[in-house]
Amino acid sequence: MNQFDTYSNYYDNLYQDKDYHGETKFILNAIRKFSRHSGKDILSFGCGTGTYEILLNKKGYTIVGVDLSAKMLEIARDKANQIRAKIDFRQGDVRKFKINKKFDNVLALFNIVGYQNTNNDLENFIKTAGRHLKSGGLFMFDCWYQPAVLKNRPENRQRIIKLSNGHLVKRTTTQILDIEKSLLHITFRLREFNSLKKTPEVKENHPMRFFTLNEIDYFLKKNNFNLRRVCRFKHLNKPISENNWDMFIIAEKL
Repeated sequence: MNQFDTYSNYYDNLYQDKDYHGETKFILNAIRKFSRHSGKDILSFGCGTGTYEILLNKKGYTIVGVDLSAKMLEIARDKANQIRAKIDFRQGDVRKFKINKKFDNVLALFNIVGYQNTNNDLENFIKTAGRHLKSGGLFMFDCWYQPAVLKNRPENRQRIIKLSNGHLVKRTTTQILDIEKSLLHITFRLREFNSLKKTPEVKENHPMRFFTLNEIDYFLKKNNFNLRRVCRFKHLNKPISENNWDMFIIAEKL
């Protein structure tokens, strides 16, 4: 079972306050500023429930979304069908996905690269992007910046959200830092409550990698990419900082 399969039922509720519209606007600005192509074809890695993809499709982009979780894709297709959005959602592993098409842009948003826990995973992830990009096409992704993670250590958290049916969901997040492997082991525990009963606890483990800029630059160059911009996520003109975990990468296929 994919690690997101049980989590998927609560995913959109848990991230209902995420600024998808603002982040999509940022991506569109980055494409306009750095793209050498006028085409509007996007391959999106780790599309999940399809929120970014639907917003980009509304802006005129043709999207192929890829995700490992069948349940996430089921939700994504249902959301797209409800508004008659024509988006091609496909199940696949971003380290070895293949489709007979070249794209103007490849995206991996919401720290999809963090799931590439080993150097081999990371390199195959980058190779998959390269196989599907036109020369001069953009590969854009966000990730966690190692100096910031080590300076601002993660803390355990708890959150309660209300579902549309009136039930409450409690999510407890515990985090263990593995400095040697540059991994943050995140465990989510979710339990749904109503006035009469509580459901069994759902538990998922998400090992997430964080990176130095040198690591990212090395593997991009090794696989025929040129680093065009490094910045804070949602801020093209703000440099990365040890005070902020976010690092956004814009690379060009040579």
